[in-house]
Amino acid sequence: MEPLLDQLVERGLALLRQWITVAVADAMDAALAARGGIWPECRACCEHGADNFSDDTGKAPMVTREQFAAELVVDLATVDRYRDKGEIRSYKIGSAVRFKRQDVDDFIERHRQDGGSSGDAGHDR
Repeated sequence: MEPLLDQLVERGLALLRQWITVAVADAMDAALAARGGIWPECRACCEHGADNFSDDTGKAPMVTREQFAAELVVDLATVDRYRDKGEIRSYKIGSAVRFKRQDVDDFIERHRQDGGSSGDAGHDR
């Protein structure tokens, strides 16, 4: 019984971390909008033509493992498994792992299932 309890606690903590990540991102987006769409620290970069903080969809060009996991509503281990299997390309910047927004969108599109499928799609193992 104890391993099951451990699994439930681990899954609950993972979901809580994902919820917190999304909540913090939403709060930062609101604060950013209130500041006119750009943080003062970034204004100099944008004024010098480095205006690549988001693409034409308004999404950041790179996402973290946590953001990718939250978007898919899966554990970080699942994201790591996709990366290890070569299903999505990642970039290591220092000790941080990042994914290109376009690669994330392409990954999601490749895994889309059009109605009627009775498989276990969407289940996180």
